[in-house]
Amino acid sequence: MSTSDVAPGLDPNALPAPFADWRVDVTPHVDEPRVLTVAFDSPALRRRTELLVWVPDHYRATEAPLPVCWFLHGTVAVERPAAFDRVAAPLEDRGRNLPALLRTGRQRVVVPGTMGFDELLDEARFLVVAPDAGAPPWCQACNWIDGLRGNGVAAETHLYEEAIPLVQALFRVRVDRAGRAVIGHSMGGGGAAIQGFRHPDRFGFVGCSSGVLSLVDDHVSRRRLRWLFYNRGQGFRPLPADEIHYRNHNLLDLAPNVVGSGLEMVVVIGTGTPSGDEYLPPDTDYGIGSRADVTMESTQRRVNDEIAHRLTELGVPFTYVTRTGYHSIGRSTFRKFFRQRMERVFELGVADPVTFTYKSADRDLSVWGYDCTVLRPNTEFLHLLRARTDGRDFTLAGTGTVRVVTPAAFEPGAALRVTRTTGTEPVAQTATAADPDGRVTLELDLGPPRDEDETRRAVATGRFPFPHTRLELDG
Repeated sequence: MSTSDVAPGLDPNALPAPFADWRVDVTPHVDEPRVLTVAFDSPALRRRTELLVWVPDHYRATEAPLPVCWFLHGTVAVERPAAFDRVAAPLEDRGRNLPALLRTGRQRVVVPGTMGFDELLDEARFLVVAPDAGAPPWCQACNWIDGLRGNGVAAETHLYEEAIPLVQALFRVRVDRAGRAVIGHSMGGGGAAIQGFRHPDRFGFVGCSSGVLSLVDDHVSRRRLRWLFYNRGQGFRPLPADEIHYRNHNLLDLAPNVVGSGLEMVVVIGTGTPSGDEYLPPDTDYGIGSRADVTMESTQRRVNDEIAHRLTELGVPFTYVTRTGYHSIGRSTFRKFFRQRMERVFELGVADPVTFTYKSADRDLSVWGYDCTVLRPNTEFLHLLRARTDGRDFTLAGTGTVRVVTPAAFEPGAALRVTRTTGTEPVAQTATAADPDGRVTLELDLGPPRDEDETRRAVATGRFPFPHTRLELDG
């Protein structure tokens, strides 16, 4: 079976810029020809990388674009020094949890049989795409987020600026959020949840299998281990020195982003007891059923139980499932707990909010059509509060100078009146006009930046005594 048989019309040689410069190559996988390997040069990663794409038979029978489910893999084990075993063995014997990162390494973590996706090819009406499917993997412990200070890998940038646009250029796929899901297992499950909370306007469904639900709220020893083997490689300093960056990827802190967004989420965690349904790629020495594997899942479940309760208190809607099984991938997890809910989103869609709240510590953020650039030290959150998705009314909370570009919801060239209200200051009105794309650009001085200690205290308590500036546009 050739590539054209699997995906009619697919032509890597006809790609426009910037893809034309990436040396894109598409070939059927040797083990399952309906699974295509998409290899290309990634500017964000500064290396060649691969995607695996499961193309169902239905793709050849319809001209309509199909939804896409993105799968993020878990921790990739690396070779550990022999001396480590002398320390690890007695700890494992006492039931201590050791990260999967420290087990024997393997070259490929995503293969056609992963999560039972091969079973979908006969009748599914959506594609599955898995980034970082080459050898050796580049996201060994990246949490599927961008590194800081030039360290680690730009995993999130790769996903949104390269992988998703390239798949949309190669295949007939939907580009609306209701036609896009993100799921993952272990580190990938936590990464999928983080991406859903950071980008609720890009996904309609999130599936988290055995993923950590908090980078901050955990036992100190586990938090230190996570920093040592995960966050440190991505340029994160220990929590007290980089708290804003941890909270910028922490579900409890980002909960307002998804409340009322329509995002559908399912979280699945194992009990640590055997199910007989575990699956691992071939040729791997993962230690399935080992004491560490059991302890990891049961310990993680206790933490996730608490985080799930707190997310519910914050108004985040999701389904929380406890399944039988170890930390290893359950082949039935996708089929039993994710697929039906995901397909319902694909079929019925999700309602976009009329108003929303969003917070981020990124210097540049884009959500629901708004683009914000923050010109200040990146030590605190910028809040968009009660923002209308038509761009006519929004409130900013934060400090420094911010450039805001509204959604493209106005008549090009339309004259508009901007009403600004800040605390007890007099109401100010100015005139502006929509640009040729129907967007309005505003530059706002929100007040002097706080010092880092003050910001840290505000972040830790969840109270932000920053000026609230409301902008109303009409005309």
